[in-house]
Amino acid sequence: MRQAHDRGYKLQLVAADGIGGEDFALIAGPAADGTLMTYAPSPLADPEAALLAERFAAEGYAGSFGLGTFRSYAIVQAWAQAVEHAGTFAPAAVAEALHSHQFDTVLGRIAFDQKGDVTGFDPWYVWQGGDYEPAPNLAD
Repeated sequence: MRQAHDRGYKLQLVAADGIGGEDFALIAGPAADGTLMTYAPSPLADPEAALLAERFAAEGYAGSFGLGTFRSYAIVQAWAQAVEHAGTFAPAAVAEALHSHQFDTVLGRIAFDQKGDVTGFDPWYVWQGGDYEPAPNLAD
């Protein structure tokens, strides 16, 4: 991105969360501005997630967990609630419950569409000024 920017190319990169770290902004510099990426909102803004992080730290896991840990925890929370809704562990019934209910998780309230994609938050972020922020509504 930086090299293309330095040569005057007007590109907009669209990427996944792999560019969500500070290294991207450090390497790309001002060329990072406008780059779109999919990313989950930081769970630490949520009080439940902050308490979970404290529990992890108390158990000696400080620094060894990140967004992936919270995503995994949210998956288990959603699955457990789907089992409760279904009243059984039968996979078809649990899958139906996953597709037809909303679930309160450490990442907030989420649901799943019929394809299994998560709904409940807008995953698009944009790099601006060396940091990323929620992107404006891309549907407009």
